[in-house]
Amino acid sequence: MENIIKKAIENQQLLSFVYNGKNRTVEPYTFGESTKGNDTLSAFQIEGGSNSSKDLGWRQSPP
Repeated sequence: MENIIKKAIENQQLLSFVYNGKNRTVEPYTFGESTKGNDTLSAFQIEGGSNSSKDLGWRQSPP
């Protein structure tokens, strides 16, 4: 999965996936490691649902 995310960032492509049971489409910006050592994705959500907010926007989460 890491290679797919990195390639999408390099090629400025959208990613679509299910997160916490909700479909999401995002513009990925950064992929790296959190301070706890977990993989983390920073992306701008342009479509789909969220359990934490009704608004679309910036998200940071495990991929």
